[in-house]
Amino acid sequence: MSTDYPYQIEGCSGKFSSEINGYMFTVTIKLTGVAGANDILQMFNALTDSNVPLIGSDLSGINVALTGCWLRDISCTPLGDGDWRVVLDYQHSPLNDVTGNIKASVYTQVSEVQSNKGLPTLTYPAGKPIVLNYQYPADYGGTSATQEQIDLRGFKAGDQGGTFSKLVPETTRIYRLREKKDPTEYREIVGTVNDAHWIAAGDTGKWMLTDISGDTDNSQQVTPEWVNTYTFQYKVDGWQPEVVYTDKNTNEPVPAPVADESKVTVDAYETNNFATLFPDFRYS
Repeated sequence: MSTDYPYQIEGCSGKFSSEINGYMFTVTIKLTGVAGANDILQMFNALTDSNVPLIGSDLSGINVALTGCWLRDISCTPLGDGDWRVVLDYQHSPLNDVTGNIKASVYTQVSEVQSNKGLPTLTYPAGKPIVLNYQYPADYGGTSATQEQIDLRGFKAGDQGGTFSKLVPETTRIYRLREKKDPTEYREIVGTVNDAHWIAAGDTGKWMLTDISGDTDNSQQVTPEWVNTYTFQYKVDGWQPEVVYTDKNTNEPVPAPVADESKVTVDAYETNNFATLFPDFRYS
């Protein structure tokens, strides 16, 4: 069939691919009067003809509008007398507006932190800061005791705080997707925290976008495609730090601190609505 362009569309075909979870289209066009002293030069001129869409172009190049359909491959065969058949392979990438294109990974591992409190459900110390004291024995230092050790015999020292190493779980969610978006577009939101419910109830302020990276092997396209990776880190107590008044005598946070008086939560990190920025990630 003829078109407004200086070539003919000879045919088209398509299929749905489970590998990409999207559609693939093949459009065959015929170029006439391709110049070149031999088949090799004619082949090059056919592939680079100004009427042949560039890799990365959408279907509007052949007078068809289909959102998210990009030219991925071009091949050609000679027909003789300067005529060439050019095959255009398009892939309908779901991109970032369709969940089928998103691959998600989730893992949880433990990391070591220092703590001075046990769990509130345990007998000791029942969720309160550890307090230790010590009474020096009457024979402290033994027969070779120094005068300083002798002076400490029978002495009961004041309270002392204690800490221990504790393993806590940390969950990471990683999303990978192909999209026509340069990852630097999101550079300003790396290090921000979700300001509303995102993955599960009660997770406001507990997810941080910690990393965005991307790779492309076709940066010379009209609009390059990127395979971008987004990494989110979960912190069970939330990312905004909490500061509590310290008792000068015990050197420990005061018990039952009052919000906005003896306890404040510091807005140390900018926030964003991840559900709006990444509406499909949580369902992947």
